[in-house]
Amino acid sequence: MANKSIKPQLAKSAIIAKKIETMIIDGSLSEGQKLPSERALSTTLKVSRNCLREAIKELNARGVLETKRGSGTHVALFKDIQPSRSLIDLLNNDKKTLTDMFYVRRLLESEATKLATINATEQDKDKISEAFQQLVNVEHSDDGAAVAEKDIAFHRSIYLAANNQVLLLALNSIRDLMMNFMYMLGDKVYPFAQNHRDLIAQHQRIYDAIIKGDAQKAQDAAIAHIDAVKQYIKLK
Repeated sequence: MANKSIKPQLAKSAIIAKKIETMIIDGSLSEGQKLPSERALSTTLKVSRNCLREAIKELNARGVLETKRGSGTHVALFKDIQPSRSLIDLLNNDKKTLTDMFYVRRLLESEATKLATINATEQDKDKISEAFQQLVNVEHSDDGAAVAEKDIAFHRSIYLAANNQVLLLALNSIRDLMMNFMYMLGDKVYPFAQNHRDLIAQHQRIYDAIIKGDAQKAQDAAIAHIDAVKQYIKLK
């Protein structure tokens, strides 16, 4: 009898774990946020505390949540769970999230690139040049994450050069989701030599337009880059 009672609880805990993951994806729970009390969360999810505890244990084991004595249970920081790739895999399996991400990134990043071209100081351009050179110097390899790190740094230098605090705030609000997407992109796209060459060429066009002060060409290059990446991972 004991074994029969355990199986339904374990199955239900997996469903609860999925609900918590969905709350993280849709922003109901953000990275680093402390989970509501056990009583409040069990009420919200309409589940027993025992099943909730099992779900939290599962998410702790997979690195999505982090429980520390004295501070409670928190959503793990995306950068800290990157090696386990728990949320990256979760996002990878959620096609709508990725599609939405491309749409928002296309809007915000194309504007940031245009503004960076218009507003960048010589110091900003030096930082963009340094970040671009580091990206170019990363050789094609099976370690896509290594290239993704430089890719992220290049785009970040452009965001900063846009010199628009509200736009930067908007970009920062989805920064962690974007970073996880870039790590996923690193594994799916960069290890392929032709993709690597194409992506470097796309970044080259963005960089050249910014340095030359051609805002329209920079914006067009940014849009073309994002659209190309969307095709690489076969999102329509």
